Amino acid sequence: FLAWYLHFFSPIRLTLLLSDLGADSQYPHSRFFGGRIAFRLVPGLELGFGMTLIGGGNGGPTFQWYYPVLALFTNSHEGRELGDRRGGGDLRLTIPPLQGLEWTLEYLIEDVGPDSFSEKAAYKSGLFLPRLGAAGNSEMRLEFERIGAWVYRHGEWRSGYTLEQRLLASELGPDSWGLKTSVGTALTPAHRLDFLLRYGEISGNIYLRTGDDDYQVLTPGSREKRLLLLGSTGLIYSPNL
Repeated sequence: FLAWYLHFFSPIRLTLLLSDLGADSQYPHSRFFGGRIAFRLVPGLELGFGMTLIGGGNGGPTFQWYYPVLALFTNSHEGRELGDRRGGGDLRLTIPPLQGLEWTLEYLIEDVGPDSFSEKAAYKSGLFLPRLGAAGNSEMRLEFERIGAWVYRHGEWRSGYTLEQRLLASELGPDSWGLKTSVGTALTPAHRLDFLLRYGEISGNIYLRTGDDDYQVLTPGSREKRLLLLGSTGLIYSPNL
């Protein structure tokens, strides 16, 4: 009976992650848990859902092994937060008749924050053309990313998504947006050329959390603007080329 309808969701992929965030985290050696399940509804359309949880660490609140399971349903236990929890999803649509065009959408939502959805959510959307030109030896990618001011912030685990003071998530950080485009081409089977253009605006504000669902700007800062143009080339040596 199950096989009758489960084939609509196959193949199903489940990914689990456990990591130590190192000695530089707010509570040294906090645990990072992550999980994602993805399935294909129809050929060319894939959906995924995921959740992450940061908790524990030396000197931090008590953390039990079953907290990541509880976090699927709630973020509190015996009157305390389980940890720094976030959830999200992604979508990938492939259109083979259009040279294999792919459209992707990824989003992330904080479990607490202001009423404004845009302030506690982050999303990234992009188009990818894997085969450009008559020979199909070029590719192009275009992405837009927006991150709300509340994203990645937490009053207890204040070091956020970092490992050894380096961001594990988007390099833009909270309260930012960015646009990126890249083009690559294989000039020969052994020679490749790539170009990347990226622009982003990042807030310099320093925020103070005043409650579970509120925050205020502690120190106003100007918006930082970043522009990057990068070109690269690569050669592959093989006796058969």
